[in-house]
Amino acid sequence: MVGMRLFSAVSAALGVAVTLQGCGDKTPAPAPAPKPDGNTDPAPSPSPNPNPEPSTDPSPSPSPNPEPSTDPSPSPSPSPTPASGDFKLKPIVVKGNRLYDSDGNEFFVKGLGFPNVGKDVEKNERPDNNVDDWIKVLKRITDLDTKKEINTVRLYELPPCATDTQDKSRCFDRFFKAADDLGIYVIVPGTGYAWGWLPNGEAFCHEDRDENNNPSGELSTQGCYKEGGVLGFGQTIVSRLTFPNTLGIAIGNEFEHNPGMQQHIPIIKAYARDMKKFMSECNTHDDSPSKGVMRQVPLIYAASDADGDAGLRPRAQYLFCDSPDVSIDMYGLNIERYCDETGGKVAYDGVNKWVKEAKLPGAFLYTEMGCAKPGKDHDGSRPWTQVENFFGKWDAVSGFAAYAYYGNKDFDMFDGDTAEAKLLEDGENFFNKLQVVGTRDSVPPPAELPLPSPTCPKQLFFRNNLHDLAADYKEVEWYSTGEAGWATSCPPAWAVLGKDNSEKSSEDSPKAVTVLSDGVESPTLTTGHQQQGFDFKQYMPVFLTILVVAGLLLLSVAALFLRRGWADARSIRKSQESPEELELPSGFANI
Repeated sequence: MVGMRLFSAVSAALGVAVTLQGCGDKTPAPAPAPKPDGNTDPAPSPSPNPNPEPSTDPSPSPSPNPEPSTDPSPSPSPSPTPASGDFKLKPIVVKGNRLYDSDGNEFFVKGLGFPNVGKDVEKNERPDNNVDDWIKVLKRITDLDTKKEINTVRLYELPPCATDTQDKSRCFDRFFKAADDLGIYVIVPGTGYAWGWLPNGEAFCHEDRDENNNPSGELSTQGCYKEGGVLGFGQTIVSRLTFPNTLGIAIGNEFEHNPGMQQHIPIIKAYARDMKKFMSECNTHDDSPSKGVMRQVPLIYAASDADGDAGLRPRAQYLFCDSPDVSIDMYGLNIERYCDETGGKVAYDGVNKWVKEAKLPGAFLYTEMGCAKPGKDHDGSRPWTQVENFFGKWDAVSGFAAYAYYGNKDFDMFDGDTAEAKLLEDGENFFNKLQVVGTRDSVPPPAELPLPSPTCPKQLFFRNNLHDLAADYKEVEWYSTGEAGWATSCPPAWAVLGKDNSEKSSEDSPKAVTVLSDGVESPTLTTGHQQQGFDFKQYMPVFLTILVVAGLLLLSVAALFLRRGWADARSIRKSQESPEELELPSGFANI
């Protein structure tokens, strides 16, 4: 009886322990959202904030030193209706050093820098989650473009819900479908602000974090790559924003322009390598929802124009060097040289000349085009003469994204970030010139692809000096990003193919994760709740409880046998003292 009571007690304790671990509960334990570097929280921004890719040149962000909001995830607007209908636009591909559509015709980028809709510049809040407002701005742009020449917008920041993997409504799908309906391709950011940033100084290049999640350890190129969690952010962008009209992912913007960071530019190649590996995994892994249909979304780097052609050419050579699987696909230049008619055309002619001579194994475009507005306070208007017959004048450049709708007062075409914002004279000039942008004859892709890759230079020119690189990009290692890097986190096939998803469920199947030999995390389906592999520490209380229960059971059984043996021994001894009253113990047979 004592043993049975003890067994009941320890069994109850075991049941409590198992329930606390989520194994015996009917409700699965919640799975964490993908976070950079496998943390359970977004990678915190050190203080002072490492503004991602800031620039002393005008940048897409209205503030030269933005700080993450204390509330990086504003409450989303009510869940929108899923995008409906198939996409009509087809993916644009890079062949040789030009862009082509699915029919083999050369594609010319005619774009505009998009505003961070709903962002309070003074409070430095994140952009708005109201996707309808973003779509209205799209429609305003196409309404002003009477000949429908605009075919691309470049996004800089995203509404928080766009990268929120817990948002099952996939809020930003509707933006891409609306863009498709309007004939618009989208360049999306591959770096973030609240997390997923690239550092603006070596102070934010620590290799590790301490027990309080503060930066610690040595400063290194590896630390520059890892600390902001940019790889996890990029994988999330691939997972949630891969559509037929995703023109490319900008994996960096003027990173090398930050003091001391030019020597760490190998992280851009490492980032390109790991993003391409992830997209390849999405196309080949059995657990990927887009197996067999996933494409390589082109990767773009937007370079600073601070050093002129002397700095641009070797930098392009480096970012395209070795092989396509470790390189960008498009080299972008944020160009600010067309400030007057004479000097502007000469400068553009010079860029066109060296790009043609370089024979880069990738496309070249102006990811930001436009000098600062004239006038003492930059309140004048640009004539936008360079837009007229653009492709007829510069045949080595695949296009441009004019800078910008709104976001920097020295470059604004509108007086606000909404669809109702006033169109300034600068914007009127741009849209007027856009109607005579012209085109050129399509050049067929090279017969032999890929084009030869250049040799990687050991030094890069920056600010009138040659600088040694701090590391070989091959030494900058892939790092774990948690769920963001799982094969099951790859984009759904319907999104990659642009199929109607208005009636499809966005709920994911439960998953667990394994790690492949090459370091790529690969989940497999399970019937339980989602886990990040088998974590011994997570189940330590259960194991300890089982050991204690087993020990107590053994002790109780041993105690029971000892008690019976002791009783039987007393009976035998008593019978020896009184033979006439001999009683054999229970279980003994008479002989």
